[in-house]
Amino acid sequence: MIKLSEKGVFLASNNEIIAEEHFTGEIKKEEAKKGTIAWSILSSHNTSGNMDKLKIKFDSLASHDITFVGIVQTR
Repeated sequence: MIKLSEKGVFLASNNEIIAEEHFTGEIKKEEAKKGTIAWSILSSHNTSGNMDKLKIKFDSLASHDITFVGIVQTR
């Protein structure tokens, strides 16, 4: 089942979803962001040295859709 949440949530112990307003843990929202997959990707490709003003550089681009890749290559 999918549940729409209007605000942020925390995932605790890999299986418990806690609404942001009910979270009483010691981890702060800004610190929790650093544990995400998105943070690790963005920080490893950021060339600015400042995570508030990203300058992203990737060495390659991949797509799961080979049709899309074919369209990009023919333009």
